Amino acid sequence: MNTLQQAVNIWYSSSNTTNIIIVLWMLLVVIFLFFLLPYAIVEIKKRNKIKEEFFKKAKEYGLSDLEAELLWRYSSDYRWNIALVFNNKKVFEIVASKILNNDTSFADIINQIRHKLGFDHVPWFLPISTTKDIELYQSGKILFNERQYDAVVWDKDEKYIYLALYNINESPIKIGDVITFSFITQDYVQTSFSSKVVGISEDSGRILYKVEHSDKVVRVPIRDAVRIELSLKAHIYIPTAEELEVYEKEQILPEPEEDKFIEGVIKDLSIGGTRFCTSVSLSDLQKVFVKFRIYDKDLIIFGTIRNKFDAVDHFCYGIKFENITKEQEEDIRSYIIEQQRLLVKSYKLGEL
Repeated sequence: MNTLQQAVNIWYSSSNTTNIIIVLWMLLVVIFLFFLLPYAIVEIKKRNKIKEEFFKKAKEYGLSDLEAELLWRYSSDYRWNIALVFNNKKVFEIVASKILNNDTSFADIINQIRHKLGFDHVPWFLPISTTKDIELYQSGKILFNERQYDAVVWDKDEKYIYLALYNINESPIKIGDVITFSFITQDYVQTSFSSKVVGISEDSGRILYKVEHSDKVVRVPIRDAVRIELSLKAHIYIPTAEELEVYEKEQILPEPEEDKFIEGVIKDLSIGGTRFCTSVSLSDLQKVFVKFRIYDKDLIIFGTIRNKFDAVDHFCYGIKFENITKEQEEDIRSYIIEQQRLLVKSYKLGEL
């Protein structure tokens, strides 16, 4: 009020031009002191609080002050949620790319940070978002000039991924060519990326292509149904000819004695079928009933053995579900989504 009173007094005691200038200056001073300065102080305190929490979180992951400072400097777009940089691999890779695009000498430090945050390995249930996520020795195909070549991921660093070509004497690819590497992930997704070859060398008879990393990874599911790996106790029952005939005609489930069931474990599950492992050898195209329990409910689903995989001490069978009901589909779909969430949660908590 004193400032405004002084402005009024000056207005009536000076020329109009002087009055206007002085009053404007006083108003600017008032705006600065009562609005801009308090706002700036609040923002500085907020920024310091966020930085304090950021460095506290970095310390929990074992990051050094230098590593934490480096992440802080380049993660301005994500400071509204500091957990993103430490818990979200895709966000971390974006920040890491910014750092390396500005200064490649930080490559070793980025590699150390990635290891401390647990981002040097991507679990099968998380999607590959960059070529840095691809595991070493992942086999696949190099596609070039409408031809396919057997290849494997031989090595990688922060800037490049190295693809090895087998069983070929002379390289069909030159430096500067753009190639595509394609492979199938554990969750049955056709994954590929295209990038430029920047170097070619040989290693123990293999041709190595030095290829630039890429964030443009194409993912195409090759199975209609979402599938999850797990270990779930289950049983199968082989129906008699009479039971099979009754089921196919009237959809009546058999009611066998408990000792007629074959015990085993479901190793993956989808609404389309399952992989069932047991010590008992069975025949291809065998009709079976699969029994397992989810949500405190027994599901019994009719199916056909389509694939057989022999192991050292057991057998695994790919069983295609047939005549699955809508209710069973919904139960399995809900169960898969729930298990995926639990897997992701365990991964974020460092339990995997």
